[in-house]
Amino acid sequence: ARSTALVSAESAAISVGGSGLPVFQTLGDALDKVGAEIAVVSGRQATDWATQALRAKLSVVMDEVGMVDGAGFRAFQAAAAAPGSTVIWPQRYRYARCESVLKRLIGSGRLGGIGHVSCIDHAERGGEGDGQSSHVSTRGFAHFHALRRLFAVLPRKIMARLGPGPGSRDRTEAFLEFDGGLHVHYSGYTDAQRGTHELWVEGSEGSVRTDGNAVWWRKRGWRFFLPLRFGLAKDPQDSVEARATLDAIATRKGATGLPADLSAVATVAAAVESHCRRAAVALSEFAE
Repeated sequence: ARSTALVSAESAAISVGGSGLPVFQTLGDALDKVGAEIAVVSGRQATDWATQALRAKLSVVMDEVGMVDGAGFRAFQAAAAAPGSTVIWPQRYRYARCESVLKRLIGSGRLGGIGHVSCIDHAERGGEGDGQSSHVSTRGFAHFHALRRLFAVLPRKIMARLGPGPGSRDRTEAFLEFDGGLHVHYSGYTDAQRGTHELWVEGSEGSVRTDGNAVWWRKRGWRFFLPLRFGLAKDPQDSVEARATLDAIATRKGATGLPADLSAVATVAAAVESHCRRAAVALSEFAE
């Protein structure tokens, strides 16, 4: 693949960093001047860019979701579902290294009835460029997708508060309801002094927690957690998914199950709507 242009609403048509790539303010301006087959979208306007690109018959790689509301999601959903549209989803799966252990434990019944799930994700800001996006569209989106995949359930309702938090410029506080009455509390921040992550699943017969690398288990009544797996090697699934993404980009084929993938985008849209309305929002509002 060869890059032909950049589109940025904040930039005029100039060359960037000596790369020789022109920068345009709109996708239409870019397509008038250069040829393209694939659009890689990122930043706060990612879903809007994706909708425009799909309407222009480009294939789309969704690097992130951006700050999409209900109307923006519906427009994207229609464009993505149109005949011939291709949307490729690079995965950032937080639990790839320990997925098999977690799924076996959750599915074994050793936890009993699951009463509550909490996910704490406090990340250090990686650089100045991160300020263009909001936490919910990057790390929040990835975790909503991971929870759906881990528990094999779809999200149904969300209540969220977004924006500045104590000691942080960016936060996502969300309560999610999934199929089967599964409830999850998600607390995410960027700009934390020290990056920390923990997923905690509390059941009537025991609890499990993980930081994405190791898994600990505690039976009901036990005082301490016992490690089930520690210091895991990199799961081959990481490289398998990376190769699948590259192959999909190369062939511009293989947009994976749109309803399932779009549920994670719809969750972000519902979170944005919930923040604006100050109320819980059902994802059924976005169903066709």
